[in-house]
Amino acid sequence: MVGLALLALGGCASHSGGAPQPDKLKASIQSLGGTPETIYQEQVLSKDLTSGHYTSQMVFLVPSKVTKGFEIVDSGGEIYRDFDDFLRNNRWPE
Repeated sequence: MVGLALLALGGCASHSGGAPQPDKLKASIQSLGGTPETIYQEQVLSKDLTSGHYTSQMVFLVPSKVTKGFEIVDSGGEIYRDFDDFLRNNRWPE
């Protein structure tokens, strides 16, 4: 089981530098219409409730073309339509 907290909810406009899979990450953000001026970067922290170990990953919030919210791109370049989708289907870095 994983506990989760979002850090720095306000975010800041950002480039996608430092991602483990920069080509896939860049392609995913661009496929959603994201540009460095329109995306927000967030650090997501998780805790394994069994072991007590923490891990974190950077996610990118891209304004949605369909809703007034954001779509999420994780550090591996996977796309999630909203935060609930991200929680259900994201694979956390080891």
